[in-house]
Formats: sequence, structure tokens, C-alpha cells
Amino acid sequence: MEQKHKYISRYEKEKGASYTFCGWRLCITRNKERFVRYFSDKDFDTPDASLKAALKERDAMLADLDSGQVPNVAAYFRQRRRVSCKKQVEL
Repeated sequence: MEQKHKYISRYEKEKGASYTFCGWRLCITRNKERFVRYFSDKDFDTPDASLKAALKERDAMLADLDSGQVPNVAAYFRQRRRVSCKKQVEL
């Protein structure tokens, strides 16, 4: 049985006989504002790697939100949406 992670769920979207998306979904809601980001297994090579990226993003966001230093949650979420969470390719 998979371990439960707060704010993170497994997401597998089927289209016909094949999956069009497999990965993890991060969803945080604060002050009636919702932030959603998907971490694709394809982008991170494995389900474990995409989960690790989702956990890292969640922990960073919760640290910011829980610190009390974010006066405008909507603006913070908009800014976080612009930041790429794709796997960094080393050259």
C-alpha cells in the first residue's frame, strides 16, 4: 500500500487503452485560493523521482505559507505557477 502524503495524490489519466498522463498532483488551498501542479513520471523518468519533486515543492511552499511572510496568497500562487519544476538536465 502506498504511503499517504498530505496535499499530494497519484494521478493517472486514461485515454483509451493507454495512459496520457501518469504522475503526482500537488494541490494546496489557502484563503479560498487553490494551487495545483502536476509532476509527470515522464518528465522525471520514474514515479519515485516525480514524487520526490512534488514533496520538495510542497515542503518549500508550506514553509513559505506557514511562516506568515506571505501577505497575498493569490499573488504567491501566481508567482509559484511561473516557476518550472521540470527535472534539471545536467550537461
